[in-house]
Amino acid sequence: MTKCKDCIHYEVCRFHIDEETSLTVNECDYGFKHKNQYVKLPAYLGQIVYAADVYIDCRNKIHSAVDEGKVSMLQQKVDGSWKIRISWYKRIQGSQDYYISHSADYTVKEFSTWLYTTKEAAELKREEIVNKYIMELKASEDSTKEN
Repeated sequence: MTKCKDCIHYEVCRFHIDEETSLTVNECDYGFKHKNQYVKLPAYLGQIVYAADVYIDCRNKIHSAVDEGKVSMLQQKVDGSWKIRISWYKRIQGSQDYYISHSADYTVKEFSTWLYTTKEAAELKREEIVNKYIMELKASEDSTKEN
């Protein structure tokens, strides 16, 4: 039997009809909605997100930045998985204007792994990756000196 605890409104609902009355969820004034019918996505349409962008060029110089983007599309695919499209923005130098540099699609897992909802979290990840690259470059230099 379906219970109030199965409803998406359970945490905020004060009614709890099946616990306090003999009514059923079909008689709920708040419109019972089963939790299994909803998907919680890691972002919402229009949300600003950030990514740590770090790479090493051909001269072994580390380049890093925190990129800013906006969730521009949420789409459920035929297989039931979700596609999250991010439009990445770049600031025009000396201006307050932005332009879309490109868009990219991510799965929910990729979104949760590579993208951040706060700039501070992306900065921490950027620093972590830069430090990792520095250690790798030092180890590489040390091994070439030994040879």
